[in-house]
Amino acid sequence: MKTSNKVLIALFFVANCGLLLAQDIGNSSMTPIDIAPVFPGGEDSLLNYVARRIVYPKAAKENKISGVVYVKFVVLSTGEVEDVQVQNGIGGGCNEEAIRVVQEMPIWNPGIMRGKNVKVHMTLPVRFVIPESDEKSKKKKRKMRKKKKKKKKMRKKNS
Repeated sequence: MKTSNKVLIALFFVANCGLLLAQDIGNSSMTPIDIAPVFPGGEDSLLNYVARRIVYPKAAKENKISGVVYVKFVVLSTGEVEDVQVQNGIGGGCNEEAIRVVQEMPIWNPGIMRGKNVKVHMTLPVRFVIPESDEKSKKKKRKMRKKKKKKKKMRKKNS
């Protein structure tokens, strides 16, 4: 991924009211589950998957749009992802980009309740942060180096 396309992504699961819920087929009630669905390879693999695939939308960069897109989706009892929607978005193409990446996810290890695979509703926040321009970043680094050199000189003088 090119430097200009880098995006800082913070991912974590937000469960409905603090718990993951399963929906019984043929029943609209939701109940807590025993084991949550797991992305293949675990949470670190999920972070890497999204980080490698997300592309900061041009419109969002141009309009300096940043923030968190909350994507809700369902992991079926087969592990497939479906019903991907934006719960809260920020616009500028970020909502569509977050949906695209979630829709393309591989099959998960499904959630389990009472020994059976179940359908589980999930929410995944994706944070979009506009990367600083290379010039700004270089200036900050130079400034920090100068400060460190000054401190070293002061310490040597005082020693």
